[in-house]
Amino acid sequence: MVTLADLRPTHESFMHLERYVNGGSPSGFSFQNTPGYGFRAFDTVENFCLPTYECAKFGAVNIGERATLSPGELPVHPEMTDEFSAALGILPHRYLPAAATSSGRTLATVADGICFYAKVAYQRLLGRVTRKMTRAHVLSAIEVSTAYENAISAGKMPETFHVYREHCGLYFPDATPLRDWAYIEREIGPYPAGGFIEVPAFSLTALQPDGKHSLLSQLLDVVPALRTVEGFFEYIVQPLIDLYFSSIIVLGLQPEAHAQNVVFLLDGNYVPVGIALRDMESVDKDIPLLEALGCLDRFTPTGYKFLSMDAYNYQIMHSFMFDFKFGEYLLAPLVDAWVAYSKSERLMQIEGEIKRYVHKLSCALPDGFFPHGVWYDYEPVVHEGMSKRTYRKHPKPRFRLGG
Repeated sequence: MVTLADLRPTHESFMHLERYVNGGSPSGFSFQNTPGYGFRAFDTVENFCLPTYECAKFGAVNIGERATLSPGELPVHPEMTDEFSAALGILPHRYLPAAATSSGRTLATVADGICFYAKVAYQRLLGRVTRKMTRAHVLSAIEVSTAYENAISAGKMPETFHVYREHCGLYFPDATPLRDWAYIEREIGPYPAGGFIEVPAFSLTALQPDGKHSLLSQLLDVVPALRTVEGFFEYIVQPLIDLYFSSIIVLGLQPEAHAQNVVFLLDGNYVPVGIALRDMESVDKDIPLLEALGCLDRFTPTGYKFLSMDAYNYQIMHSFMFDFKFGEYLLAPLVDAWVAYSKSERLMQIEGEIKRYVHKLSCALPDGFFPHGVWYDYEPVVHEGMSKRTYRKHPKPRFRLGG
């Protein structure tokens, strides 16, 4: 069983939680359509060799800040090497030590003494879809990461707001046969840095072997303020909601803030002092909001992850990302675990606080941003091959007024 005393402000401590204190997504897809044994987070194999290829002469394009890897060097998932070698007619030029994370194609890697995350292509079904990596993916990740970093450094975001920067990558031009192979580098620690204990959101509520002492319940044991409605809201709930809405209101960016992409930052006394967002490539760029903010020209018009007003799912996606991904996958498990710990009738009280605060922040968004009285999710099915995803409508959003 992992205890608070086991946690340290180190990458090793974080990786143990990332890999072994994770109950997976409520959809069940965390443990479906995964990489093979040895390349999954929960496997006992701690490390493997990550092949890298010299691709400069094949038209590889480096972009962003200076990469940890050499110019033109591409890491390829070990299960994809036969396919990639056959496409280029070459073999890897070196192998790097790597470890699996909660994402099947994001690998903790060490090159020349520097540790970083490499997000790579996975040309098979992984979860719901095949995880190709193109120029559009790389550009989106770097441009979104830059927007967040600039807003943080300019003091436009809450003090609790942090990100894992995705500062560089490599891709092949769209017109080449290698257009689906690319990679993105993600920094190993949050920005701004602070010597934090990093705890993935899913690790807080994951069941321990004894079935009782989750990390959240241990936090509640040692931080008395978290046991009150006011304290739980101040230290856990409000920073999450602030992260979500400041991203949308200040930058026109809609984060995929579910339990895998959000990391709690604790101080040495285990008090939550910040929230870090990761996976910049999955963030939506809301065109009407970006136009209103005068920020649309900061993003390359690839069409990837852009939300257009005339899209069939424009309003639906606002609900989907907040009510479903953020609400059901992140906020709800935390709220429910907190209520269960106290064994009291405080559910309606904390939900009321959340709804009022969300309503206050929502007033800064255009009328009709969220659908009134309903929310959307989708069936727990594979999406590969679907031209259009079908969403399910439900009444009464849990964390919004007007339901």
